[in-house]
Amino acid sequence: MTQLERLLANVLMDVVVTLRSARPGGLDPDDAGRLTEGALGILRSGLADATGEEQRALALVLRENADREGVPERKAAAVEFAESLRAAPEHSARVGRPEAVVRVLAEAVMNLLLAIELADDDVIDPDDAVKVGEWAAAGLQTGLDQASEEDRHALIDHFRAIAEAEEDPERRDLALEFPEAMGLLPEDED
Repeated sequence: MTQLERLLANVLMDVVVTLRSARPGGLDPDDAGRLTEGALGILRSGLADATGEEQRALALVLRENADREGVPERKAAAVEFAESLRAAPEHSARVGRPEAVVRVLAEAVMNLLLAIELADDDVIDPDDAVKVGEWAAAGLQTGLDQASEEDRHALIDHFRAIAEAEEDPERRDLALEFPEAMGLLPEDED
């Protein structure tokens, strides 16, 4: 598993676990499920294009993350998330493409963060939505600080391509701003 794949898997899992474990005072479990279902659907269907080895590597990273969780509620949500992806296809319909897993993880992360951003105030408190977005951005930035410039540009290119393919105008507008909103662009690059 590449450094970029691991970074995206970690950010995705952190956000999903945060949303799903934000009870009792936070997010309703049904709302958490609705916010995360699109990203998880993208991940599950996209893994059909990955090789069995790539699928197993992703499952292993997610399980390792779950095992490291110290807070019981987060650990339970992390294990549930990791196990939910075991239902993903065990084989690929074709030979995996080198960028298939990075692309699907990037799309899942973007989808999840856009869902949070666009959610009604009665689903997730706007302040909480901002905090989750900032936390995800910090995770991406920290991970990319340890990555090569090539990885940074590849991720930005993936986010831009995903945004260009977005058909919903409101989501597309937000998606086009995603790399900048996540702080992934150097200040002189726009």
